[in-house]
Formats: sequence, C-alpha cells, structure tokens
Amino acid sequence: MQNFHFDPFEVLWQPDPAVPPTRVYSELYNSDAFLKAHRELQDSPPPPDCTRPRVVVGLMFWSDETHLTNFSAAKLWPLYMFFGNESKYRRAKPSLNLCHHVAYFEKPSDDFKDFVTSKFQGRLPPKSFMAYCKMEMFHAQWEVILDDELLDAIKNGIVLMCQDGIEWCFYIRIFTYSADYPEKVLIATIRNLGDCPCPHCLVTKDKLDQLSTEADVRTRTDEARRDDEGRHELVQEALSKIQHDGVALSGKVVDDLLKPQSLHPVMSAFSKRLKFVKFDIFSALVVDLLHEFELGVWKALFIHLLRILEASQKHAVLVHELDRRYRLVPAFGKTIRRFTLNVSEMKRKAARDYEDLLQVVAIPVFDGLIPNQKHNQVVISILSVCARWHALAKLRMQTDVTLQLLEDTTAQLGPPLKTGATATASSSTNNYYQTNWSSDSLSNGPGSSSFRHTSARGSPA
Repeated sequence: MQNFHFDPFEVLWQPDPAVPPTRVYSELYNSDAFLKAHRELQDSPPPPDCTRPRVVVGLMFWSDETHLTNFSAAKLWPLYMFFGNESKYRRAKPSLNLCHHVAYFEKPSDDFKDFVTSKFQGRLPPKSFMAYCKMEMFHAQWEVILDDELLDAIKNGIVLMCQDGIEWCFYIRIFTYSADYPEKVLIATIRNLGDCPCPHCLVTKDKLDQLSTEADVRTRTDEARRDDEGRHELVQEALSKIQHDGVALSGKVVDDLLKPQSLHPVMSAFSKRLKFVKFDIFSALVVDLLHEFELGVWKALFIHLLRILEASQKHAVLVHELDRRYRLVPAFGKTIRRFTLNVSEMKRKAARDYEDLLQVVAIPVFDGLIPNQKHNQVVISILSVCARWHALAKLRMQTDVTLQLLEDTTAQLGPPLKTGATATASSSTNNYYQTNWSSDSLSNGPGSSSFRHTSARGSPA
C-alpha cells in the first residue's frame, strides 16, 4: 500500500511568487469532494474506545454492457471498481491489476419475456413494463452488492494493519459512477429520453437547444436533481398506487406524479441502502467522455457532415474527396495512426478512431469541401469549438484557469450550432440537407449532458 494515499491534499502551482498560487486538479484525492469527506470523517466522533487513525477509501465504479463478438449475441455486463486513493497514472496500467471486477449484472431473459407474454394471453408486454422490470432487476442486484458488511464498513470502518506497523481504520465512501447514457438512466431511475432527459438536472427536452445560455447555466444549479425525501415520497406514492390500487405503470395516475421529473416508479438501491450517509447518486454520476462525446456527440456530428457532403454534390464526389484527404494524413508518433480505410464508411472504428478524426485534422480536411461558403464557415466554426472543448475536457491536469476556459468554450458552442440550423433551414439543396442541424442537433440528445456538466467541479458523493 505504499502508493495508496491516506490523506487528501490540495495541489497549488505558483511559478511566480508575486502571483497568487493556482489550484491544480489532477487526482480524486486532490478534489473538493474528497477533502470534504476527509474533514467530515475527522470531525465526526470515533467509535467507542477507538483511537486508531481514520482514512477515507474512495471507490470509483464503472459499468458497461458489452457485446462480446460480431457473430453472436453473447453479451456481458461487468461492474468495475477502482480505488480513488491510487493515482490515475497507476490505475491506467493494466499490469498493476488495479481494476477490480466486482460483479456481472443480469437482465431479464428471453424466457422471462415468454413467461410474461403467456400471462398477457399471447400479447407482447408493453415496452414500459419491460423497462420497469430491467430497472427493478438492476437495482435488486445493487442491493445485493450494498450488503450489510459493506454498510458496516461505510459506517464503522474496517481495521487493517498496514506496512508501517500501525492499525488504521478505513471508511468506505463512493465518489463516482461512470456509465453511458442508457445505463445512467437505469442508475438514476429516470425515463430514457423523457421530458427531462438529463440525469443531472431537470432541464426539459424543449429547452435543450438553449445549451450554454444563462438560463441553461441557472438550470444546472437551481434545478439539479437531488435524491431527497421529496423524490422518495413521489416514487413511494406511485409504487403504492401500482401495487395496492392496481393502476397501470404508464397510466395517467402514475404519469401525473412522475412524468414532470421523468422518474420511473422504482426505488433506487442507493436511496434504500445508503440513506443513512446521505449519499446522492446524482452527484456521483460523472461524464463518460468516451460514450457521451467521442461515440456520441462527435460521431453524430461527423455523420451529419457526411450527409451534408452527399447532399451538396451528386455521386458522392465530396465524400470521396474527404476520404482522400484523410488518407493523406501521416501518422503521428505512436498515438495517431494513418487512416488507411475510407473514413466515410465508418467500418471497425473504436472511440479512439473517432477521437483521431476530430483532434488531428478535422478542420483542414473539411475546410473548403462544402461549396456554399457560408455553410463551410459554419462547419469550420463548429469543428473548431468542438476540438477545443474536447482538448480541454481531456486534460489530465486541470487548473482554475483551464476549468474557466472549459466553461467559456461550452458557452461558445451553442451559437455555432444555432447558426448552422438557421443557415441550412433556408437551403434549397434538398430536405435531407435542411434538417441535418435542426432535427438531431448536438444540443438535442443525451450526449449534450457531457457539454453541460463536464466543467462542473462537482460535489461530494
């Protein structure tokens, strides 16, 4: 445990003694959330007759349902766990085995669906019912994971003899849970792409196009989701009406209670089991840049750009030119590979491939391809802001200055998207072209939460 950080600390950078030091954010144990949890533990009364030093153990969870092969339906749904007291530079090395497989989730099987169909006299069960069953099953498994032994470790700690010959008492705290949007829906017990689709706040779907405006910033803070008694009472009332009064899952009675916040009538395992430590699962859900941006926002934007190129000139001439330009880009060190295949075909591309498409040469490759100069300038503006936002979001070390730059870049993202929607709305190229920006704009979808919440400094989980 020589690399295990027992005490959190702030990192300050002061290259010039005449200038105030700048706060640096790099590891979980440098964060405000960890420092707050540490202070709360040290200020709390210790167990009777216990004089051992006390330590916060920060847990970081990540889950992702995975399709194992291209030629079968075999899937796995693993849950991984990291210790946040270890440096991320060590956690990122597979040879150190610092990633722990905690569990493998199950979901309702096809046999279960057959059973339910037989109870419905041969009619297929409603999608809302199957979604409810999957969510209930997911949280039932989390209740097993959050067993009494773990809760005792959270409340009373675990005593371990360490290499220094001293017995330490380790108190477990859950800080982060990373997942893609479909799994965040399950974790947060909200409706998939409902009226309030964001797992962090109560922004409504019709206001997603206000990304980066002052109203959107206020919504993030003033209408943040909270796992409080009010939410518990709403869900419990809905459950009571379903189980005792026999009302329908997706009926008007339940919708009147839960639809304003896009909730499901499922009591979260985190609410049930971790209520005594005031754990808030919404503050623990962190942005997953891989799924939400690289395979979400940026991939969607790239597809839109391909459609625009196809609509701008017949016979896919511009798409072929795009492929040719990407193939001309040389490799860069060991990180950026050559684009040997046609990028427009989007075959066998992982998240890192889409990342390379953006961060390497997206701007010079697309520049001048679109015949309409106005539209070309809009595309270059959007690519520039996206590339800048992505670079800032993926910095391994952040400071107050870079976080402010990230906030500013987020604010700069909305106007180019709206300009793109306006510019193409009047285009006479064809309807396919006209709707590219307005129907599935970057700001309209689950991935938009990566823009809206990445730069937030967070709160203790």
